[in-house]
Amino acid sequence: MSSQSGRSSLLNALVVAATAVGSIQAAKPVLAQQATSARTGVVAFNIPAQSLTSALTAFARQSGLKLAYSASLTTGKSAPAVSGSISPSQALSQLLSGSGLSYSLNGGTVAITGRVAGAHAINPGNGGTMLEPITIRGAGINPVDAPYETAAPTAFISEENIDRFRGSSPADIFRGTPGVLSGEARNGASAIDVNIRGMQGMGRVAVTVDGASNAATVYQGYQGISNRTFVDPDFLGGVDITKGSDAASNGIAGTVAMRTLNASDIVKEGRTFGLRVKGGFGTNTSSPPPAGTTAGYAWPGGTWAPPVATAKSDGMDRPSFFDPTSGSGSIVGAMQEENVDFIADYAYRRQGNYHAGSNGPAAKPVSKGPQPYCYTSGICPPGLIWKDYIDNAGIANYRAGEEVLNTQLQTKSFLAKGTVRLENGHSLQFGYNGFRSEAGDLLASRLTSDRGQAIQQGQTVGTKVDAGTLRYGWKPDDNELIDLKANLWATRLELRNPPRTGLPFPRPEDFGLPANFRTGSDTIMWGADVSNTSALTTDYGALDLTYGLSFQSEDTRPSAFTPELETWLDLRDGSREEAAGSPRRPGSQPTG
Repeated sequence: MSSQSGRSSLLNALVVAATAVGSIQAAKPVLAQQATSARTGVVAFNIPAQSLTSALTAFARQSGLKLAYSASLTTGKSAPAVSGSISPSQALSQLLSGSGLSYSLNGGTVAITGRVAGAHAINPGNGGTMLEPITIRGAGINPVDAPYETAAPTAFISEENIDRFRGSSPADIFRGTPGVLSGEARNGASAIDVNIRGMQGMGRVAVTVDGASNAATVYQGYQGISNRTFVDPDFLGGVDITKGSDAASNGIAGTVAMRTLNASDIVKEGRTFGLRVKGGFGTNTSSPPPAGTTAGYAWPGGTWAPPVATAKSDGMDRPSFFDPTSGSGSIVGAMQEENVDFIADYAYRRQGNYHAGSNGPAAKPVSKGPQPYCYTSGICPPGLIWKDYIDNAGIANYRAGEEVLNTQLQTKSFLAKGTVRLENGHSLQFGYNGFRSEAGDLLASRLTSDRGQAIQQGQTVGTKVDAGTLRYGWKPDDNELIDLKANLWATRLELRNPPRTGLPFPRPEDFGLPANFRTGSDTIMWGADVSNTSALTTDYGALDLTYGLSFQSEDTRPSAFTPELETWLDLRDGSREEAAGSPRRPGSQPTG
C-alpha cells in the first residue's frame, strides 16, 4: 500500500469522523441524559429478530447510545431477538453473538469492530493507524415526540390514545388535538370530516389512509357539502397531522395521514405470530323507532300554534346501565419474519340512536306569555299575537336524556397488508382496505334551527369502499441523502341514500323501482406520489430537505336513476385531475 493511498484513506476517515462529531453535537440534551442513564443501569429493551443493521438501529434508539461502525461489517448478518430489562452491554452482546464482531464503550459511543481487525489494525507505515469508515447512528425521534422536535405545526395521535379516548364515533379520535376537529361526529356517524383551523370540505384537508384517499363529497342542502372519509378506529396505528398548506398533498388547510396497523403492532418481541381480539359494549343507545317518529321541539297545531317540547315517553326511555344495546368487536392476526410480514383484520360495530346527556345544554322550554309574532327578518305583522309563546332557553332542540334520532350505525371493515424488506434498505408493501356502512343520516340544512323537529328516517345511508395500495421505500444505511417513498393507490367508492328532494314526486315506483330504492354516486379515484428526504449537515446545523411530486385523478358519476329522482339537486357528475410538486424544508436542528 502506498503512502499516498494511506494518507488518502486517513483523510477520508477524518472527514467522516468530523461529520460524526457534528452529528453528535446536534443531538438533543435528552439523548445525552438517556445515554448517561443507560450506562449506569438497565434499560427495557424490545428488539425483534431481524437484520443486524436494523437491530443495531433499534438498540441505539432504545438505549440512547451512539454506534460507530463500518456499514460493511453488518451487511448480510442477522441478530436474535433481545427483550427484557438488562444492561446495554448485555443487550449488545446478545445482538452480536455469532456475528464475529466485538465492541467497546467510550462515554456515550459504542464502537463495533471485527474481532480480528480490532486486534490487528493496519499500520500505514508512517506511525499512524488507518481507520475504516465509520457510521454514527442516533436514537432518532419517537413519533409521539415529533411535534415537539419539528419546526412546523404538526400533531401526532398514537394508537394508545386512539384506543384510550376512542369515544362513540371515529370522529372522537381528534378530541384534544389543538386546532383539529371533525364535523359530523353524530350525523353520518361512520365518517370523519376533518377541520383544521376552521377549514374543511372541498378537499381543503387532504386525508389519506395508508396513502390512499377515500374522501367522498356529500351534498348537505343549503349548508354546503361534507368531505367524508371512512375508517374504523380499531385499524389505526397512528395519525400524523400537518397544519397548513402542503402543495405536494393538495391540502391547503393541512394533511391528515392515517396509518393502519402493522404486524409489529401485534406480534410480540421474539415471536413469529400474533393475535389480538377486542370487544366492547355500550348501554346508551336504543333501537330506532318507526319511520316518521318525531323528537325534540315541534310546531303542533299549525303555523300559529306555539312551539312546545315533544313529550314522547319512548324517546325518554334510556336503557339501564346493565342493558347492553350497542357493541363492537375486532380480530387481528399477524405474522412477522425478518424480511416479510403480513397482517389481516376484521372489525364490526353496531349501535342504535344514542341518548342525549342529562347535564348538558339541552332544550329548555320556557313560557314567555303573550308575544307578538315576528318573522325571522324581524318584521312583526300587526295583530298577530302568540297567546302563550314558549321559548327554548337551551342551545339544542333535544331534551336532556332524549333519544337523538338518525344516529344509528352498523359497519364492517376489512384490512390486509403485507411487507417485503429487501437488501440495502429497499421495501415493498401492498394493502387492501374495505369498508361497509349503513348509518343514520339527515341533511345538515334540516338541523339549523333550535326548534327544528327531527324525524326518524325510514332508510339509512349506505357506503361501500374498496381501496388498494402499493408502496415502495428505499432508505440505504450508508446514504443520508436518500429516504425515498413512492405510493400508488386506487379507490372505488359507492354512496347510497334515500331520495332527498323532499318532494312527493317523482317517486321510485314511477320508474318501476322498489319504494325503498336509493340514489347516490359512484366514484373511482387513483393517484401516485413520490417524495425524498435528504439529511444535510451545514455550518448552521442539521437540515432535512423533503421534496416530491403527486398526481390524483377522480371520476364521479350519479348512480342509476339518480338524475331522474333527485330532480333539483346539483349532482356531482364529472372528473378532475390534479398534479403538484413541493420542495420544502420541515425544519433544522441547531448544532450547539
